[in-house]
Amino acid sequence: MYRHDIPNSYFVDGIGISREFAIAFSRGCGGGLYGSAKNLHAGDIVLFGDPATWSLLQQAKNEGRNWFYGDKAYFGRGSYYRIAKNAYQSDCKGNVDSSRWEKLKIGLERWKTGSAVMICQQSEIFYKLHGLNRADWLKSAICELKKHTDRKIIIRTKVQGSTTEDLFKSSLTDIHAVVVHSSVAGVHAAINGVPCFATAPSSSLYFGSSDLSLIENPIKPDNRFEMACVLANNQWSFEEINNGTAWGMLNESLE
Repeated sequence: MYRHDIPNSYFVDGIGISREFAIAFSRGCGGGLYGSAKNLHAGDIVLFGDPATWSLLQQAKNEGRNWFYGDKAYFGRGSYYRIAKNAYQSDCKGNVDSSRWEKLKIGLERWKTGSAVMICQQSEIFYKLHGLNRADWLKSAICELKKHTDRKIIIRTKVQGSTTEDLFKSSLTDIHAVVVHSSVAGVHAAINGVPCFATAPSSSLYFGSSDLSLIENPIKPDNRFEMACVLANNQWSFEEINNGTAWGMLNESLE
C-alpha cells in the first residue's frame, strides 16, 4: 500500500484541460508532473477525469494508491473544477462554511411540483468506462419507473458548454422528478426544487434517493443548503488550484 503525502499529477497532451489541470495541481501541492505517461511512477496520483487517463486511474486504484480526481465543477462550470480524494464525487459531508456557496449567488428554490419525469443521460463513453451500456441503463430506468408511475417520461441528452447549468434549469418546467445515473444534474435539480433520483453512488444520491419505487413520493432532504455548501467547498478555480488553496482545503477536509 502506498503512503505518500504529496501526489504526482498526470496529464495527456491535447486532451481538454488535462495538462492545464495537472500543471496547476502540481504547483499547488509541490508534487511531480508527468505527461503522456503509460505507467505510473511511485506515489499517489492526481489527474483530470478523461478517457485518455482512465487506465492510469485504474492502475492506481488496483495498486491501492490514493487518487485525487478532478472534473468539471458542481457549480459554476468554466470557472471552477471539483476535486475528490479516492472518489469521483463528494459524499456531501465536510466543511459547511457558507462563504464559497454564497459567492456563487445561486438561489436555493423551494420544492416544486410537476407532471413529467425527466431522465438525464450521460455520455455513452462514460457508461462504457464504468462497464455499463447507456441504452441498457436507460431501458432499465424506464422499465422500473413504469412499474410505479404513469407520468410522462422525458429523455434528456447531455449538453456541453458553459451555459449548461442555465439550460438545465430552464428545462425543469413542469418536471416532477429527475433521474440520473451519477450526473451532477441531480444536484442541480434538487437545488432548483425538483426531487432527484440517482442509480449510482454520487453527490446527487445524497440530494435524493436511488429507490425509483418512491417516484410518486420522492425524498426531499431538508439539508440541501448544508450539502450545497460542502460541494462549494470542494471545487476551486485554476488560480486556487495553482496557488495551493485547493490542496490546503483538501487536506483540512481529510483531517
